[in-house]
Amino acid sequence: MAFSSAVASHLHAFQTSNLRLPDSNKSWNRRRRTTAIPVIRCEKVVGIDLGTTNSAVAAMEGGQPTIVTNAEGQRTTPSVVAYTKSGDRLVGQLAKRQAVVNPENTFFSVKRFIGRKMAEVDEEAKQVSYKVIADENGNVKLDCPAIGKKFAAEEISAQVLFFLFSFFFFFLFHPSLCLKFCRLIQYSLHVI
Repeated sequence: MAFSSAVASHLHAFQTSNLRLPDSNKSWNRRRRTTAIPVIRCEKVVGIDLGTTNSAVAAMEGGQPTIVTNAEGQRTTPSVVAYTKSGDRLVGQLAKRQAVVNPENTFFSVKRFIGRKMAEVDEEAKQVSYKVIADENGNVKLDCPAIGKKFAAEEISAQVLFFLFSFFFFFLFHPSLCLKFCRLIQYSLHVI
């Protein structure tokens, strides 16, 4: 997969490097007479590829980057967030599955709107099923009638990242509890 090869060297370099404070010969350090330099060693390194359509997570295992599979056994997770009529938030495959019956509250391809003004995204806004509107400053907002809130595109992407990081962080440190935790995130995550 492209993600694995693209970040393999960065993940390996980060995992094997030691982070050090500046040299003790710097003028501000000479006055403090610091002799010990603490070394921080990273035990686990995780890379997240937040894609427009799908996202993936890789972790270093045995010195090699490995794509971590999600609860459905897939190597990628849809970058989709949806809100149900009852106000529940769904992320990933569950959100994508219900998009047909709940299109106005299902957000996908939101990376296209990050950091852009409404005047710049008129064509892209016509290609999605949810309402893309401008705030008072002309920034892009995504309207969610199910909960009566307007989100910035960055907020939706943050929800995808939080889901990926939470699930895969837990997976890396507690693999036996992984599936239970994934269900907990899918049905009762009300943070962000």
